[in-house]
Amino acid sequence: MSLNNTSLVDVARDVKNSLYGGETKMLSGDKILLILTDGLGWNNFHETGIQECQKIRSVFPTITVTVMTTLLTAKSPGDHGILGWKVYDKRRGKVVDLLSAIRKGENPEIELPSSYLRGEESTFVTPLSGSSKRLFSTLVGAEVRNYFTPYDSLSVLRRSLSGKRFVFFYIPYVDTVSHHYGPSSPETAETVMEVSKIVKKAMEIGKSNGFTVVLTSDHGQIDVERNIDISRDQEILDKVEVPPFGDSRNLMIISRHDVSEIFRKYDAYVFNREMLSKYAGGIKVPDYAVVAKGRTTLNYWIDDSMEYKGNHGGISKDEMEIPLCVV
Repeated sequence: MSLNNTSLVDVARDVKNSLYGGETKMLSGDKILLILTDGLGWNNFHETGIQECQKIRSVFPTITVTVMTTLLTAKSPGDHGILGWKVYDKRRGKVVDLLSAIRKGENPEIELPSSYLRGEESTFVTPLSGSSKRLFSTLVGAEVRNYFTPYDSLSVLRRSLSGKRFVFFYIPYVDTVSHHYGPSSPETAETVMEVSKIVKKAMEIGKSNGFTVVLTSDHGQIDVERNIDISRDQEILDKVEVPPFGDSRNLMIISRHDVSEIFRKYDAYVFNREMLSKYAGGIKVPDYAVVAKGRTTLNYWIDDSMEYKGNHGGISKDEMEIPLCVV
């Protein structure tokens, strides 16, 4: 069966139905090991040598927190409403930076969507460093087990399978290296090869313990050629109701005005609410999304990401096309 029209929403719904009852198209079995290799797009996946996999679509926006929320709720971004790390809190009338709050161990004080997973039956295996531990704890309230380096990750994974029906194994290294060196760099290619060794062993561990193994990614990346600073564009501020939110490849806009002309000079797609609802798969969307074309980013927030040589969040093939392997 060809899965080229399949998206991560379909995968999430199949995981949910396989675990708790319902019709499935791709999966079977009531124990799932989901391996997510952050940033490993289809354009780099061929270097892994892993066979019997298909190319599927991520969700828009192609941002890790958006994809994670989709996988753990089985809802499209337009249904769960988490369209990036920076979200608009309508109740308090302000933009909230989820990533910053999670990294600081703070409560972002916005209502996050509920997961379909049962916390006592689920375990998340993630690196000790980074924001993933707090993210999973916040979204699911399940047990989180940390590994210190790639080299002890498999032993932690083995210990985490006992008595569980759902185990999420998160591997962030391809994304991290791609951000700093670019997805087409030799450094990223070497990281892909090393990560593939871990992934292959993890798949065998899951299979030998009676788990259906699902390997996928959240997004790929593009090589960045231009970071455009739009923070001083007074025309934008004159037209928006609140500061832009989302991410540098997908600015989210709340405005009573048509902002298409403003962003035309930046060579970007501008989706109105109707178009954005179609791309995001639901009605929990703002008035507009401004999506950077080509290999550019539109930076309203001046932070470390402006130094990135690789980025994601848009709708290019390199960002949207990801692998799916089911064992």
